[in-house]
Amino acid sequence: MLRTLCLLLCLVLLSACAGQPARELACDLACPLGFQETLLSSPPFTLFALVKKGQGPRLIVYLEGDGHAYHSAYQASDDPTPRYPCALHLALHDPSKSHICYLARPGQYLDLRQYPCAQRFWTDERQSPKVVSALSQAIDQVKALCSAQKLVLVGYSGGGGLAALLAQTRQDVEFLATAAGNLALDCWVREKQIAQLTGSLDPITRADALQKLPQRHILGTNDQIIPRTCSEAFCRKAGAKLTLLQDFGHREAWHTLWNYNYE
Repeated sequence: MLRTLCLLLCLVLLSACAGQPARELACDLACPLGFQETLLSSPPFTLFALVKKGQGPRLIVYLEGDGHAYHSAYQASDDPTPRYPCALHLALHDPSKSHICYLARPGQYLDLRQYPCAQRFWTDERQSPKVVSALSQAIDQVKALCSAQKLVLVGYSGGGGLAALLAQTRQDVEFLATAAGNLALDCWVREKQIAQLTGSLDPITRADALQKLPQRHILGTNDQIIPRTCSEAFCRKAGAKLTLLQDFGHREAWHTLWNYNYE
């Protein structure tokens, strides 16, 4: 009941502010909580982020999902900004005193006339080497801004897959967490009977590199987007446990039941 009420409240707020740009609305929600907006130059992209400086050596990065990538099954969107930003709400409800960053994906929250971004970077190449590299560069900038040394990576949906890919290549990650993460692309496209994401990396390919890393992967039993079999396959290879939330779907108020302990 609590998660339903929170979700409805968020949706009402979004509807009430429908004429307000999503970026402005995100800032209105985040800035009173101590976050500051920043645009990170990470070629070939400019990335939108919200950063709250805290204490200690740890930076917790929340990576957004794919957002509004498609209008329909066959028509890509002109603006991938999420309609309900699950990762943003996870970040805003984090009670930690550590440094916290909400990091959007290429094209999200930006005027694409001013900050051009090719459509393929939120469709076929959403998890491409270029996207992974750009996110990693952006994280380095936030680390320097906060004088942080260690990372916690938390990803929602497609952001979960990117968090896993980043954790496989970086040496400073001490915890990986995903909510409804898209962690096995080949399995996903096969199960959903959709076209391959040409140019994207599959997180499961190198999941065995994560076996010594503390992890948390959560999936709802009612998720119609991410097949349970795909999440289970990734977790087996990564040496991690998959936690199932009963009666949870894909686009849920994850923050209402999220465990913010990253130890």
